[in-house]
Amino acid sequence: MIDFGRWAGVIQRDAHRPDQADGRVQSQVTGAVVTDDGDPFSRQDAEGGKRPGGCQDLTPYFTGAALDQPETTLTVGFNCYFPMPFYKSAKIDVQHEGCEGPLILYFYIDYEIHDRFPDGLGTFHAQWRRENPCAAVQLPNEQNVDGKENYVVLEAEGHGHYVGCHVDIDALSPGWWGEGDDMFFIDGEQWPPAIHGTGTEDYFCGAWNYNEIKEPFWTPYYGYHLKGNDDYTGKHSMYRYHIEDPIAFHRDLVHWLEKRAGKGRYTFP
Repeated sequence: MIDFGRWAGVIQRDAHRPDQADGRVQSQVTGAVVTDDGDPFSRQDAEGGKRPGGCQDLTPYFTGAALDQPETTLTVGFNCYFPMPFYKSAKIDVQHEGCEGPLILYFYIDYEIHDRFPDGLGTFHAQWRRENPCAAVQLPNEQNVDGKENYVVLEAEGHGHYVGCHVDIDALSPGWWGEGDDMFFIDGEQWPPAIHGTGTEDYFCGAWNYNEIKEPFWTPYYGYHLKGNDDYTGKHSMYRYHIEDPIAFHRDLVHWLEKRAGKGRYTFP
C-alpha cells in the first residue's frame, strides 16, 4: 500500500477506514508494517516477529472489538498512535481476504523523515495469536506448578520493553472466564516468575469478575471496551498498555495467561 523508500523516519499515526460499496465492513482485512527490511518484503517475517513491525488482522491491531463475524453493519475507523521508528526503510501492506467484492479503504499515515537516528533506538514489534477452540485447564488442587498449559501472549528475544496487549474472548458456554493469572518471565527467569498476577480482569485493571460493570469502558491505558452477555458468554474485548509501567527486558520476555475458563476462543495480539 505504502512504501516509504530508503531513509530513516518514524510512523506517528496509522489510521485506516475499511468499507465496501454495499456498506458492509469486512473484518477479514490483514495488514503488515515492516521496517528496516533490506530484503524483498515478507509478510511471513512480520508475522513471525523476525522483523520490526507486525502483521495481523487490522481489527485487533488497532485494539478494535471482537468483530470477527464474516461481516458487520458497523461503520468503524481504526487508529494506532504507537511510534514506529525505522532506520532504513518501511512499508505498509494491506490485503483484503474477506468475501468477494471490492474493498474501499482510505487511510491517514502521519510520518517524519530524518537523516539518521542514533544507534540503539528501539523499534516497534507486534505479535498476533489465536487459539480456537481454547479449552479450559483443570489444575490439580487449583495449583499451577509449571505453566505448561498457559496461553502464550508473547515470546520475545532481544532488548526492549513490553508496552501492552489486547485480548478478545469469544465465550461459547456460561461461566466466568477471567480467573487465569498473568505471568511475566524476564531474561530467562524460571518458574515461578517474579511477576505473577491474580486474575485476567485484574491484569486489565478491573476487579471482582467485572460483576458490577454494566457498560463497556475505555481509558488511555486500559479498557473493557466490548462487553458480552451477563452470563459471560459472547464476545468480550480488553486492552492494557504499559505506558506508565513498562516491563523492561535485556535478553528475552515471555508473557502467559492461565486458561482457567470455559471453552471459548481467545485472541491475543
